[in-house]
Amino acid sequence: MFRWIVRLFYRKKVRRIENMSRALQLIGQKDLRAAGALIQESRPSEFLEDLSLYYFVRGRFQLECLELEAAECYLNAAFALGFRRPALFLSLGLCKARLRRLGEAYELLTLARRLSTEAEEQPILDALLALLDEVRSGRARAGLETIATSAAARILGRKSRPGDWKKADWQKLLDEGVFMDDAPVEPTDEMIVLLGLWLLEQHRGVWEFGLEPADLAVRVQDVAFSPLHLIRSVHAGGLSRADLEKLPLSASAPRFYEDA
Repeated sequence: MFRWIVRLFYRKKVRRIENMSRALQLIGQKDLRAAGALIQESRPSEFLEDLSLYYFVRGRFQLECLELEAAECYLNAAFALGFRRPALFLSLGLCKARLRRLGEAYELLTLARRLSTEAEEQPILDALLALLDEVRSGRARAGLETIATSAAARILGRKSRPGDWKKADWQKLLDEGVFMDDAPVEPTDEMIVLLGLWLLEQHRGVWEFGLEPADLAVRVQDVAFSPLHLIRSVHAGGLSRADLEKLPLSASAPRFYEDA
C-alpha cells in the first residue's frame, strides 16, 4: 500500500513538471489561454520545489499578460521558496523595471547577466540594461517631449512644446488626443504621454519612469498615478474627467488585491 502511494505521488510530480515545461513553451508562443489553463491544472499541493516552479511559471504568465503586480507577487513567492535560476532574476528584474523600481531591477538584471549560461538570455539582458541606462541618461524624457510635440502639431496645428501650451491648448489636447469619442480600446503611447504631461502641469507632479510609456507614472504629493490606469478608469466609468482635477487616492490603486 505504501509503495503504491509513493509511486502515485512520483507520477503526479513528473506530470506536473512536464506540464510546467509545456506551459513555459506556450507562454513563449503567446498562447496565454492554453498556458493559463495548464498552470491552473498543475497547481501543486506538496513539495516545495514543485511550488517554487509553479510560482515561477505563474509569474512569467502574469508578466506576459502585463499584470505586473500579480507577476511580482508570484515571482517573489518563487524566490522565497528557494528558486534561484537566472531566468527568475531576469523575469523579476523586468517586472521591477516596468513597476518603476529601477534600482532593484538593475540589481536583478546584473545578477542574471552574471549567472546566465543561456545564449538567448544574454542579448535580452544586455538590451534591458541598456534601456535602464537610457532612462538614467535622460534620453527617455526627451523622447516624451518628441511624442508631445508631434501630437501638438497634429491637434493644435502648430509645432510647440508643452511649456508653451495655454489652458485652451490643454483642453483641446485632452479632448482630441486622449478622451476622444473614437479612442482606441487600449490607450496609445501618445495618449499616455499627453495625460502625464497634463498631470505635471495641473498638479505640479514629477515623472517616474519604467521601461516603456505604458509604465509611466506621475508622482503628486508623494503618491504615484499611472496615466494608463487613469485613462482606462475614465473609459470604464470608474473615474470622471472631474475626478482628474482632484486625483482621489483611490485613483492610484492598481486593483490587484481586490481583483485577485
